[in-house]
Amino acid sequence: MSFNNKTKDDIIKELNNCKPEKWYDLDCIKNSHKNDLYFNVVLEYLSNVNIIELFENIIPISRHDYNKKYFVESHKPLTSDEKEIISEKRRYEEWFARYLMNGKHYDYFGEIIDYQTPIKGKRTHDAGKVDMLAYNKKGFITLIELKREDNSEAILRTILEIFSYYYMIDKKQLEKELQENPKYKISKNCQKGILIFENSQLHTQYNNSILIQKLSNNLEVKIYTIKKNGEDFNIFDNTIVL
Repeated sequence: MSFNNKTKDDIIKELNNCKPEKWYDLDCIKNSHKNDLYFNVVLEYLSNVNIIELFENIIPISRHDYNKKYFVESHKPLTSDEKEIISEKRRYEEWFARYLMNGKHYDYFGEIIDYQTPIKGKRTHDAGKVDMLAYNKKGFITLIELKREDNSEAILRTILEIFSYYYMIDKKQLEKELQENPKYKISKNCQKGILIFENSQLHTQYNNSILIQKLSNNLEVKIYTIKKNGEDFNIFDNTIVL
């Protein structure tokens, strides 16, 4: 079925036949910013279902069941030499996450302590990786989906992606692993957010849509923006609370 020939019924059928945690991979959501019909039908559909209740029925993937941990010892911050060639790397988001994993405590979500954190317990599991994990001294972890400056996808997809990861990852196991290190003391619920560049297409989509802002509020997905400051970067909480 071609991009331009889908009807409202086609879109609703796609959503009904898909597991909620894989909505973010549907064509009608990935391309919602390019097609008004997609956008309007999807947002209407999401407003008429209890999204949180649907996702709370998802059984998390436990890596512990497969004798695997979330934290990979080989994950390290960028070296000074690597920083010189960060823009040349194809896997820019992974490299940028390593750049932010520098021990600095960012005001809104704390310190980046890991990147590309796996959700899968085994190869056949249909799950991605969390771009970044942050730990805040106030006692909470934040799962963060990072999008590069020139990313051209839909902000709706990004919000649903991190929301899906939040329910697919075994948060109890994640917190237990963290607390094996006396540096970390978890006292609050895990949080979720996306990190996008100021004035990027994703940022513009978010700022221009009250419906998207309402959805991110409802799903408690924080919107953080990166602002370039010379060769450095500043991060702000761009969440619009309605």
